[in-house]
Amino acid sequence: MTFDPLGGNSPGYQVYPDKLRKAADEVAHAAELTQAFADVDLSDIFLGANDLGLPGRATEIIPGVAGLGTVDRYNQAMAHIIELARGNAGELTKLSAALQQTAGYYEQLDAEAYERLKKIEGGLK
Repeated sequence: MTFDPLGGNSPGYQVYPDKLRKAADEVAHAAELTQAFADVDLSDIFLGANDLGLPGRATEIIPGVAGLGTVDRYNQAMAHIIELARGNAGELTKLSAALQQTAGYYEQLDAEAYERLKKIEGGLK
């Protein structure tokens, strides 16, 4: 289907629904991999309270500066990375769905154009 975004006589551009569907499938696969990364690969990456000994538990890392120990900061960072990966997987899933929907729209336009051509051809016989 040729689409002219300006509605004029320019050549527009071609939309290939099958290519959109393939792209949507690839994006869906990327979403699955990203979700698995968050849920499986990072599931056991957290440190235990005693994994780094006293330095990992200290609440005063620099004299006079109170804060979380290394283990707590590491675990917070990893939790944030997991949250980001899950969010990205969700966005990729939305993108895949939008590409599938767009492909369906252009398939419908192609089918309508085909039916119009069949009617024109039938009238010419």
